Amino acid sequence: MKYLHLHVLENRALRYAGIALGCFIASCSINTFLVPAHLLTGGATGIAIIAYYLTGLPIGLQTFLYNIPLLVAAWRLLGRSYTIDVVIGTGIFSVFLDLTRFLNAYAPVQDIMLSAIFGGVFNGIGYGIVFRLNGSTGGFDIIG
Repeated sequence: MKYLHLHVLENRALRYAGIALGCFIASCSINTFLVPAHLLTGGATGIAIIAYYLTGLPIGLQTFLYNIPLLVAAWRLLGRSYTIDVVIGTGIFSVFLDLTRFLNAYAPVQDIMLSAIFGGVFNGIGYGIVFRLNGSTGGFDIIG
């Protein structure tokens, strides 16, 4: 019985590590390709990027704040265990968005079209990893 419990914890830890990796890739993509080219992504993060362009407020902090009403709704409608997973994914993603903010200064691509392509590909890889592990980065993913 102890082995089974350890195995479950080990799988959960690997799952959260994978979700963190996907969040890291997506946040690096946003800060490396999209923000320096003044492009957007979708959902709550896209709204946070618009506000960042206008006010300079940190994208990660805004993303987390915009998710609070959605997290409350998820708690009420979808249950505790799902919401805890979403809070973890949202928190990790929001923190990585602000920790990788320094990448804005190292825009490797000057062409807006290439920035959009690279940003989309790397965002897709990051979000794909998160979704493959049944995780969420918050935002309108909660509704989906």
